[in-house]
Amino acid sequence: MKDVIVLGGLNMDLIVETPRLAGPGETAEGTRFYTTPGGKGGNQAVAAARIAESPGSVKMVGRVGDDAFGEQMGKFLKEEGVDISLLRETVGIASGIAAIFILPDGENHVNPVYGANGLCDRQQSSDVTGVLSTTGVLLCQQEIPLPATKAAID
Repeated sequence: MKDVIVLGGLNMDLIVETPRLAGPGETAEGTRFYTTPGGKGGNQAVAAARIAESPGSVKMVGRVGDDAFGEQMGKFLKEEGVDISLLRETVGIASGIAAIFILPDGENHVNPVYGANGLCDRQQSSDVTGVLSTTGVLLCQQEIPLPATKAAID
């Protein structure tokens, strides 16, 4: 497998399993809560790293905040064999999160707050173009600003 670079979003998923969603002004008790590193970019990077032939052949380009979630996401990616040398920490900005409500039938409702993901910029696109010539595949999705994605592709 050729090297892979992922330019995209990283979110800490805050997951609530619940029998039903609350209506306006109502409280509906959930049955389970847990967190897990996610974001479409993070999920792509981990999936690619799990089938990669060698550790570090998948590079993650993205942003996290200078908070516990950012630290946890970076650690998780590294443990999964993802190269995080192009992951940037943004001081004073929270990492992205996604509040995910899962109903018994598996239907989910997702409310993201993109946080540091929204600050991905042309500098990070430059990080991509700097290594793209030695990379086989570039994966992108839309959890970061479109200009950053377009600059990496152009």
